[in-house]
Amino acid sequence: MERAEWKGGVRGMKLISMHVDDFGGLHNYDYTFGDGLNVVLHDNGWGKTTMATFLKAMLYGYDPRRSKDITENERKRYLPWQGGRYGGSLDFESEGVRYRITRTFGETPRFDTAKIINLDTRTTARISPDKIGETLFHLDANAFQRSVFINQNGLSIDGAASSIHTRLNALVSQANDVATFDGAIARLTQQVKVYEKTGARGQLGDITRQISERERLRDRLEHDIVEQDAARERIIQIDALLSQIDKDLEEKNKRLDAVAGEEKKREAAKKMLEDLRGQIAAIQQEMNAIETELGGHVPTTAEIDQIKRHEQSIASLKARIQELESSHEAFTKEYAVLVEKHGGALPTPAQLDEIQGIYGEIQGIITAGAADAALPKAPEEYELIHAATERTPGFVNQLQKAVDSHASIQTLLHQRETQTRDIQRESESWASKTKRFAELKAELDTLQAELAAQEKYRPAAAEPAIRILEDCQKKHGDLARQETDLQAEIQRETEAWAEKKKRYEDLKGEVATLQAELDRRGAYDDAHVRPTIAKLEELQRIQQRVDEKQETIPSIALTQDEEALLADTPGDLPDTDEGAAILNKHRNITQHQAEAQGVKARLDGEKSKADSLLASLTQLESVTGSRLNVVDEPKKPAGTALIVIGILLILTGAALGVLMIPALAAVAAVGLLLCIIGATGKSSYKKKVQAYEAYQLADSQRQEANQKKAEIQAQLTREQADIASLEHELSEHQSVIDSDGSEVSVWISRWSESGGEASETVIAQIMDHAAVVRRLREKQAELRSVQGFIAEQSAAINEERTAIDALYPACEGKTLSEAIDLLRAEETDYKITKDKIQSAVRNLSKFVADAKIPEEQFSGDVSPLLPELQKKQQLIEAKREAVSQTRAKLDEQYTEIASLSFEDALAFLRGKLNAYTVTEGQMKTVDKNFKRFITESGATAEDLVLPESPKIAAMADAQQVTDEKLNQHLQSAHTLLAELDFDTDLDHIVQALKEAETILGEYKQYAGKLTEATTRQARKQEQLDMLKRRLAQKLTDIHMQDAGEELPARLTAARADVSRAAQAQAKIKDTESDLSRQKASLDQAEKAVGAFAAAFGHFSPDESGMLAGIYARANAFAEKATAKQQLEKQGTSVDTEHRPSDASAPIGTEEASLRAEVERLKEHRDALLIEYTQKSDAIRLADQSLEKYPDLVQEIHALYEQKQKAQNALGILKRTIQLITRAKENLANRYLSRVEQLFNSYMQIWLNNDAVRGLLDINFNVSIEENGKVHVAEGYSTGYCDMIDFCMRLALVDTLFEKEQPFLILDDPFVNLDADRLEKALELLNVMAANKQVVYFVCHPIRAVETDETSASRAEFLKLAEATRATIQSAKAEGTRSRVIARKSPKEMYRVAESASSCAFRPANPNYTITNNIFSMSFVISDTGVPRDGSFELFFIDALGHVLNDRQMIEITNGKLSTDRIQFSLNTRDDSGSEYELMIRESGQDDYEVVARYPFRAKLAFTGTFSFDF
Repeated sequence: MERAEWKGGVRGMKLISMHVDDFGGLHNYDYTFGDGLNVVLHDNGWGKTTMATFLKAMLYGYDPRRSKDITENERKRYLPWQGGRYGGSLDFESEGVRYRITRTFGETPRFDTAKIINLDTRTTARISPDKIGETLFHLDANAFQRSVFINQNGLSIDGAASSIHTRLNALVSQANDVATFDGAIARLTQQVKVYEKTGARGQLGDITRQISERERLRDRLEHDIVEQDAARERIIQIDALLSQIDKDLEEKNKRLDAVAGEEKKREAAKKMLEDLRGQIAAIQQEMNAIETELGGHVPTTAEIDQIKRHEQSIASLKARIQELESSHEAFTKEYAVLVEKHGGALPTPAQLDEIQGIYGEIQGIITAGAADAALPKAPEEYELIHAATERTPGFVNQLQKAVDSHASIQTLLHQRETQTRDIQRESESWASKTKRFAELKAELDTLQAELAAQEKYRPAAAEPAIRILEDCQKKHGDLARQETDLQAEIQRETEAWAEKKKRYEDLKGEVATLQAELDRRGAYDDAHVRPTIAKLEELQRIQQRVDEKQETIPSIALTQDEEALLADTPGDLPDTDEGAAILNKHRNITQHQAEAQGVKARLDGEKSKADSLLASLTQLESVTGSRLNVVDEPKKPAGTALIVIGILLILTGAALGVLMIPALAAVAAVGLLLCIIGATGKSSYKKKVQAYEAYQLADSQRQEANQKKAEIQAQLTREQADIASLEHELSEHQSVIDSDGSEVSVWISRWSESGGEASETVIAQIMDHAAVVRRLREKQAELRSVQGFIAEQSAAINEERTAIDALYPACEGKTLSEAIDLLRAEETDYKITKDKIQSAVRNLSKFVADAKIPEEQFSGDVSPLLPELQKKQQLIEAKREAVSQTRAKLDEQYTEIASLSFEDALAFLRGKLNAYTVTEGQMKTVDKNFKRFITESGATAEDLVLPESPKIAAMADAQQVTDEKLNQHLQSAHTLLAELDFDTDLDHIVQALKEAETILGEYKQYAGKLTEATTRQARKQEQLDMLKRRLAQKLTDIHMQDAGEELPARLTAARADVSRAAQAQAKIKDTESDLSRQKASLDQAEKAVGAFAAAFGHFSPDESGMLAGIYARANAFAEKATAKQQLEKQGTSVDTEHRPSDASAPIGTEEASLRAEVERLKEHRDALLIEYTQKSDAIRLADQSLEKYPDLVQEIHALYEQKQKAQNALGILKRTIQLITRAKENLANRYLSRVEQLFNSYMQIWLNNDAVRGLLDINFNVSIEENGKVHVAEGYSTGYCDMIDFCMRLALVDTLFEKEQPFLILDDPFVNLDADRLEKALELLNVMAANKQVVYFVCHPIRAVETDETSASRAEFLKLAEATRATIQSAKAEGTRSRVIARKSPKEMYRVAESASSCAFRPANPNYTITNNIFSMSFVISDTGVPRDGSFELFFIDALGHVLNDRQMIEITNGKLSTDRIQFSLNTRDDSGSEYELMIRESGQDDYEVVARYPFRAKLAFTGTFSFDF
């Protein structure tokens, strides 16, 4: 068969034939494709779209996505109408190789089948059945339908853009797939939405809202802090006042107590103190006696408790030792019995485990041997083959050969099936051809007859008349509209003139009325009334001050008592500072008196303490004067070693006597003797140790007494020095009391009328009286000043008011406020009237100017514009008459339209013309199809009338050869399969061979198992004999020969004996260890008790014993010490409570005065305490809220950090999207410009208009530039959009397929085109068929006619087709060429925005020198007015423009900075230099657009490279 190779040597893909089993409405349908243009012309509903969809489904299958909408789900949409096998086959050629695709479709993708074979080699093609379309076209199904598959869907590219980009990239530059860019941009855009969404949503919006809420709370808390300051200051004042009141109360109460008879209480207390001292001395003597009996030292409670615990442990230890000795003897006997039971030596666990293991192996082999002996029953397959082998020797080998031949039989069966199907198809195809031949012949004859009947309506005759009639219709309609518009305009002008004239007269009347009103109110203009109002306002302010002064007179007037007091005190008053100094001196006297009392009490106490120290020295002399007998330390005997050796000898002798020779038991007797000698020596040593320890204790107590005596002597010396110092201090206090008391008494006698003793109350009364008199004198002077001011100002007000009333009589009798309101109202009315007349004049002038009519013409009754409109009306009438004459001529030429309207007449003529054109087109199409059908059918017109195809006879011969080969194979297999009872007819032979192969495999497998079982049984018997011999030897080694019991039971008993023996040994060791510990504890307790008795037992014990006597004396000593302490505490309390005072004032009047003063001070204190509590509660409640302030500030700071990180991440995402988009555009522009160039070439040839140009974006969306303006393609008509889409598809196909031109499938894409553009489309279709195969589905003959082969447009289309390849090669070469682009340095790219007049904030120290990579910088608000709110990013760049740090953020909210200090961490480089710049960029602006840049000098000790996330 001829291979597909088109003009120009370009090899192409082409369709060969298709067969439809069942697909939608198509059933058992075949079609053979020819080269070039294939026109499929059928009526609507025949199945043209179904056939086109079938071709696509054969290549790509169905979309796996499911949809319930049948219009979207092609699988459901094209289910077979008649049932049957859903699918078919398609033969095609690609790269010179012929293939066949066979597909069937199920209800879901998993039931689909697909197969592709190479028709040239009859082998399966190396193309994945699921990826046939993708492999051939390198496009997915979506992109195939948007390029090679052209239908009526308009401009939609949808999801195909990504796949088309992939293909174009591979052709032009082999660069990365643009779809990868799209995916990256989509993923990054989703991440951007996490941070930023519309409506201030997203993470950034949430953080910003949280910051705003917390900053509002922070502002409230800061306001509360300010409010608290006043409360805290007041609390400080209250504290000072309360402190002073407490001091005053203390002094008053002391004075009051002194007055109330303190002397009697002191006498009683003195007597009580003497009794207490006597009792204390008696108790002390008893305690000294007890201490002497105990050796000068009383044991502590802890020491006594320790000895008692030792006594208890001695008894329990003795009992425990006896119990342990009994247990040791029992365990030793049990162990000896177990050893004797096993012949003097116990078996080890390892020996028992080994025997157990051997026994287990023997049992395992016995069990496994039994299992191996029982082989499974032979399967039926084995029995079947075995029986056949007995009947037929060599049956297995013969059957294997027959099984191996099943592949050849299967191939011949398939070939026979294919030949049968081909014969059937040829028969059906021949029937279809003969039927189609008859149909086309009849249709051609009918159309020729119809065309002859319509000759009078040919285009040459009808088209000029239609154009004249269209022109008349247009003119007639235009004139009618003009006339209607003119009549309406005349009517509007008449009505407008009446309204304008009335409006003019109204405005003139309004101006005159307002002018009269303004003249009447002339007295109230600004020049006259404003000074008067100002004067009245001044008088009002003066009158207000007079009234305020008048109101203060009652509050400052003197009462009769006050006037009398002033009269009684005419002279000088005591000075305030002098009175305060006297009061301080009096308080100083009182303080010195109190301190003198304290010094005297301390002096008495020190003297008593010195007496006690002297008594203690006397007692210690008796202890240190006695002598002690010296005792040497005893040497430790060898008793313990003898006892240990004796015990070992006892154990050894016992063991030797029992186990070996009884005479050796004498060794145990020697051991017993050594134990007795060791125990005797140990008892003597214990007594010597007790005597030595008692000596050491007494010597230690004597040394302690000497040391204590020295300490008491030193303390006595210090006490005597303190007594001398206190006596001197007491004399100094008395001197101050005498000197200051004299001065206070003199001052009181001068200013007090009643005299009296010096007291704080008397001094306060004198100062209070002086203060009252001073205040009354000041009050009297203020009253006289107020009365003079009132009289003077009242006279001035009356004089001014008289003059104003004369000028404006309406104000007479009104108050100042009423007069001011009246004048202001009149002034306002005047201004309103003035404004109204000015507005009215302006309105009149504006009306005349807008009307564009001289003012004098408003006196007429008719509009000046009416004559001109009447002239236009006459001209329209003349034009209408000319149109009527032209229509009359047409009516004479075509009498059928004389009575019809313009619309009906045009419809009639167009219908006749269209009918003629359609009939002519149908005839040409049918004639062409008739001739092409005869050519494509491969038969002559004479053959097509025959009932059967000439090819069928040759096909039948080939099928007979196949049947002969098949019979040869079947004969050799029939006899063997009959032995196995298989059905060997033609339909079941292949299945029978497969089943025979399975049975043969089962036979061989079971036979192998039989051989293997026999060998394995022999090996196991040999192993079992060897293990039995080993077991017998091991049992003999441990004396466990057969005793009538089973071996497992004997092993269990032996293990139990070994375990019991091990336990007995462990218990013996534990008992010996415990016994040793208990004896050591007993020895230690006995030593401690003996030492205690020697140390404190310095008396003759009674029948209760020495220890009981020590305990009793220690308890008695403790009780007496407690009683003494209580008495001393009571004496101290009495002495403190009734300490003498120097106050001796008599009771009576002074006592009553003191009590009243105390009550007054308490009331004042209570009031202050209440206020203090209120202020404290308020502060405490506020503090509870303010405790959150530091956390709140920290939280705001953290939120700003989060916001900064989010903004940095968002900036990175946006910049990344920009870079990827730029890279995508750069990559796509390498071929987009070429696709656009081809698209425009097709458009310009088709439209014959260079002014129309198409523009493509990165997603293949089309815009149309026409006459300098760009329009969206979808805005054009449907036909225009179809044309744009068709040109776009052709440009894509020419660009996508460089080496091999594809076939094109066109599903009636020209249905919306007019006649002219349809003709160009059909010309283009013929040109396309010159270098590629085209399958053109069409439903109307007019869109299937052939065009003139010599037209100029065809030549241009051919030229464009030949130039396409060169264009693609040029694009590919240009894509690989590198281009050098001059670029700015990064630093030069930064610019200060033109709109940024000044930055809202600045660095606090612009001259700062950077000396470290990590540093903090402060910022302040700039001095440029109120800063606007905003968010700003801060970062440093070096001399090369590299960013040195992570971007930091500052926000301005309500004129305040979110933070005034930022820490920077610079990531400097070796080439960063020493000149840096701080960039301040407002968020949301361009990356390189900043609002300010500040230079800084850097002097870094080192530079380092850190990592930042940008």
